[in-house]
Amino acid sequence: MDCAQTPSPPHKAPAKRVSLAGGLTRAALAARRNLVGASSPATALESGISIVSALSENDQRNTGEERAQHLETISSNLISPNIDALVHLYYRHFHKFHPLAVPLRHLERLLTLGTTKLNFHPLLAVMRFIGSLYAHSVNSDELKAIATDAILELSSQTPPSPVLAQCYLLQSISLHWCDELDRAQEMMDAAIRIALQLSMNQADFAVDHGEGDPVVEESWRRTWWQIYIIDAHYAAIRHAPTFTTNEVEMTTELPCDEEGYESGMIPTPWTLADFDTREFASDDLVFPSFAYLIGAVRGIASSISRFLATVARSGHSLSVFEVVDVAIDGWLLSLPETKQVTASAGGEIDEHMFQAHMAIHA
Repeated sequence: MDCAQTPSPPHKAPAKRVSLAGGLTRAALAARRNLVGASSPATALESGISIVSALSENDQRNTGEERAQHLETISSNLISPNIDALVHLYYRHFHKFHPLAVPLRHLERLLTLGTTKLNFHPLLAVMRFIGSLYAHSVNSDELKAIATDAILELSSQTPPSPVLAQCYLLQSISLHWCDELDRAQEMMDAAIRIALQLSMNQADFAVDHGEGDPVVEESWRRTWWQIYIIDAHYAAIRHAPTFTTNEVEMTTELPCDEEGYESGMIPTPWTLADFDTREFASDDLVFPSFAYLIGAVRGIASSISRFLATVARSGHSLSVFEVVDVAIDGWLLSLPETKQVTASAGGEIDEHMFQAHMAIHA
């Protein structure tokens, strides 16, 4: 399966197409991958996905009941607790853009020790589907169907698992990338519904459901904030003035920096109140990049909401652009020097700051 190329939002005309999944769209990625493949041998990682590479050969003749039996046969291999090559591709190419799942090494540890009560198998199925979008000769349709079935099975669990919110969100992003916009929105709505049902937008959720594991707690915080950010992105693409998660109370603490998350050394998290009063703090206080991305989105969204409320109440003629400009100026003025650029001297991109600067300049 090749995802259709996602059209750019009407108000943008970038030289190279990008997507919510990060990087190039599916079509552009395939072209680049083929160019690289023509000049370099397959890596050991890519050769490890032979379990699904052969599926494309049988795809045309497997229809109806035969196809269902085919899916059931391969599901036993792909819905598993194993960290395989497709999961590695997910972490190598996708995770850095939306780092909400627990880091790979920690996930491996959780699955190996078997001490968690959380069912990560459906999440692994979603990761495999996303990983397949970066792989050679892999039938992504098969993996998408398996991921969908895994999500459906997990959704029957009562009470719902926070892993389900992660599955819905990641599946939404990947489907949006594949230009399945209506289905992507359905998955996004489901992620929001589960998150609010579980109160993931409240500060005590992460600790109450983290099994005493600071990395899992951090994953829940990141999941809520990623839901909030993607909900805002979808609203911006639709030119909607507001979005669901902006209308609810949020006390979820802020994510830590990426180095701390990957290492498992999770510090005491900052709160929204800490961030909102940062101009009164010491000059050397620098928040994690993820927090500045959240701040940028919240600032713009809140200013638009206040503008709409003011217009509805008094019919004020102030332009929405003026209101948003004030919010953007405030964000920029309080931005530490180290966060004013999106790339290090060595050329490494700070993905969260890149997204934040894109949000305020879009």
